[in-house]
Amino acid sequence: MLNTWYYSDAPRTVRPMLSVMRRQSGFAEIIGDIDQENATFEARRCLSCGNCFECDNCYGVCPDNAIRKLGPGNRFEFKYDYCKGCGLCPSECPCGAIMMIPEEI
Repeated sequence: MLNTWYYSDAPRTVRPMLSVMRRQSGFAEIIGDIDQENATFEARRCLSCGNCFECDNCYGVCPDNAIRKLGPGNRFEFKYDYCKGCGLCPSECPCGAIMMIPEEI
């Protein structure tokens, strides 16, 4: 459900590894640690948790003003009385947090 156009490609950080000869001659860790800069970069990579991070895409594309911002950290409220079901909000959501489910009549 992730919209990949929203995210840039971010390859994994390569961690340093000991050579085979050094592995056989001691008890040091085989896979080394990463520095602070690489750890911060790695933490910012999107792993698609599916949670809203308040990017405001749905709010900006809604032609019916059916989405109301509730403030920082409170996400959004969907006013279903105003929504006509155009489907723009789930198609623009970068993390797949919005789903359109057909209404049973």
